[in-house]
This record gives sequence, C-alpha cells and structure tokens, in this order.
Amino acid sequence: MREILFDDDIHWIARVRIPPVNFSAKDNFVPKPVSHSWTADKAAEMQSEIDTMAFLREHTDIPVPQVFEYETTPNNKVGAPYMLMECCFGTCAVDMPDSRSDITIQFKEKYVAVEAGILVTIFCTKLC
Repeated sequence: MREILFDDDIHWIARVRIPPVNFSAKDNFVPKPVSHSWTADKAAEMQSEIDTMAFLREHTDIPVPQVFEYETTPNNKVGAPYMLMECCFGTCAVDMPDSRSDITIQFKEKYVAVEAGILVTIFCTKLC
C-alpha cells in the first residue's frame, strides 16, 4: 500500500497486487509478471472485497473507505490489479500492542465493544 497526498490535503491509498517474490537464482530473482500468477479466483476475491466495502458504506454506519477506482485484472497500464481508495486514519488492529501491554482495561473494553458492535451491525444488516 502507498499513500497518495494531493495538493488539497486529500489522502488516498493505492493498493497494488505485486507479483510474488522469485527466490530462484537461475531466474536472477526477477519476479514473473502478475499476469502469470493472477487467476479468475483471485480477481473474484478482490471484486468481492470491493463490493463488500461498497455495501457496508451504503447500508451501515461502519467507517469503511470509499473505493474510487479499481481494476481486478493485470491487463491495464499499471500491469497489476489495483485499487485507489480513501485513506482512513487510525491504527490497524494487527498493529495494536498485544494483551501483555500496559493498555488499561477501560481502553481494551472500549475496543472490544466497538469491534462487537461492528460484527453485530454486519450480522443484522445481512439478515434484515
């Protein structure tokens, strides 16, 4: 992912599916083009992610970034599948300190409550 900062202080994120690392010395470690490893299933998975984000933005109050432009195949000028999306500032859950940290229980409880609320919203949205 790469952040794009515009002159008017608008931030976007560019997510580009790059080719996997080539660990072969005989190929001089040069990766094969994305088109060699990109499948219809991978394109469908990426499209599902984009559609899910659009659905959640439209039908819930969960803060989900807006996708402005995307291509689910490597057949474009970038040469790889990509999406350009709104930047949402904050810390990813995977970047949060682990449970042995000094974070007070009140903040842990608030975080868990927010996560639970999001899951309930998604579950109820799907059923209703």
